[in-house]
Amino acid sequence: MEAALDATQLYLDHAHVIDSRSYNCSTRYNVDFGDVRSKASEIFCKVVEKYDPELGKFSTLLYSALRALPDEIKKDRKKEELTDSVDEGDEYADGVITPSYKYETDTELLLSAEGYLSEDAQLVLEHLLMGTFEAQLKLSVQAPGIETIEEYLKETWNWPRARILLALSQIREWYKEEVEQ
Repeated sequence: MEAALDATQLYLDHAHVIDSRSYNCSTRYNVDFGDVRSKASEIFCKVVEKYDPELGKFSTLLYSALRALPDEIKKDRKKEELTDSVDEGDEYADGVITPSYKYETDTELLLSAEGYLSEDAQLVLEHLLMGTFEAQLKLSVQAPGIETIEEYLKETWNWPRARILLALSQIREWYKEEVEQ
């Protein structure tokens, strides 16, 4: 009973952190707040199970764990897309769905781009990987083309065309060197 009480108190003490991080991810990646909040609560429960007061503060462990929330959202999106694709009757070679690049997570892919891409290009790449453009533009299946992304960045982010083209060309060059090798 005492452990449950401690978990309840930890939750009450840190609900604002869970809500804040959930809200930020929900708005940034255009995902339903309730879905993100549920995922953040799952992360909280895992942290409660792992927590050892002798090793440090609970809040530090929670903040670190919640940094993975965008990756969790992306994983859920990919699962949904794969389920939708399989439901639609798409076939895959040998029944195996393999990623198109050598990185296991999009976070690894983004980290590989850090030293190469400008901040603008990294931001655009992150939104591409998270499916933000598709969600904002309400695209169902088709990924947005370059022209669509350019128009979106120009209208929504108020970026001049030169800034957009520079970011996209950096991503293209980085992709050729790093991902397609």
